[in-house]
Amino acid sequence: MISQAFIAAFITAYLAAGSQAGPCKPNSRITESLITSDLSTVVGSSTALSSVETTTAAASSTYLSNEESSVIITESVSSTETSLPSEETSTTALSTTEGITTEIATTTEAVTATATTTTSEEPSNVPFIRNAGFEDYDSSVEPWQMYNNEGTVSIDSDIKYDGRHSARIGMLGSKLLQDFIRQPLQGSVTAGVTYTMSAWVRPNSYCVAATLLCSYQNNNWDNPEPVVLTEATDEWTYISSTCTYTQEQIDSGDLYLMIGFIFATSQGVVYIDDVNFSA
Repeated sequence: MISQAFIAAFITAYLAAGSQAGPCKPNSRITESLITSDLSTVVGSSTALSSVETTTAAASSTYLSNEESSVIITESVSSTETSLPSEETSTTALSTTEGITTEIATTTEAVTATATTTTSEEPSNVPFIRNAGFEDYDSSVEPWQMYNNEGTVSIDSDIKYDGRHSARIGMLGSKLLQDFIRQPLQGSVTAGVTYTMSAWVRPNSYCVAATLLCSYQNNNWDNPEPVVLTEATDEWTYISSTCTYTQEQIDSGDLYLMIGFIFATSQGVVYIDDVNFSA
């Protein structure tokens, strides 16, 4: 039986030893026409009308263009004589038409509207990691690789959480009982965005803890919070953590997702499946 005090001290020592932590998280015209017509003046009257002369005015409007217009007054005269047998007294009807044309100049100012289009950068459609469920190959975990090469990683078809395969990690009997499985991040990672890292793991009794982290520039990372696995022996357990990169860290390059395991002895074994890295 491994005591809890021993495990806590063991995890703290190996995390401190394995981390090269950095301080940062991973014109127109208008014409108005006024016409007064049929203004009749009657001069004299009697009981008999010998002749009537009427003067009328007809108005017509001609539009010359989009910017000019004029009013033309056309006068026509008609005469009518009527003979009556009785006394002759004449009545003259005078019809006067006056045309008043007023031109008002106006100015039309053309307004041009400019449409501004704002574009935003869309998230990358490229997955951040590949072969997340270890289903791409029957005998390879590419592009996953071991970090310290203190342990071995292989495809396992007998024990898996989902699909056909999982990855099996075991130690080689070395003194350094800690190692990581990792792969470079694909696509576009954005500074200040919190990413979620997760995986399903199944440890044996000698695998005591797991860590999830994102690294940069020659394997620098923040000290991660370990997940103790002593109560999850031979059971599939979901582990997760978060990661945030600064722009300086992104510019430095070498961005990796890393999953680490700490073993009590060289007999430690752990299975891993369905890894995820997402915003």
